[in-house]
Amino acid sequence: DEQEKLSGIDLDEAIRNCHQSGNFTMAIRYMYLKIIRTAIDKNAIRVKTSSTNAEMAEAFQDPQQARDFRFLTTAYEYIFYGGFMPSQEQFDLLHRKFNTFQENLENWK
Repeated sequence: DEQEKLSGIDLDEAIRNCHQSGNFTMAIRYMYLKIIRTAIDKNAIRVKTSSTNAEMAEAFQDPQQARDFRFLTTAYEYIFYGGFMPSQEQFDLLHRKFNTFQENLENWK
């Protein structure tokens, strides 16, 4: 159900809007969903719709990608599920890390 709602969302626009409004929690969520969407689209991972974040990390064949994904997953979980509110500086650092991971995925094979 939630997957269907999210499939029609322009994630770049959602990230931009949340960032500009200071809603770092949702910006991180959308960045996380974007890397998952890209990883699946680029066949960097093969997962089921019911796969957990840990299962997705294990699906990456490249060990560095798996480590980077686990780092981003941990940050996402602390922020989205754990209620941690990042400062502007922390958000900017995570934003760069998400963007770097995203660029690497986009250049995948």
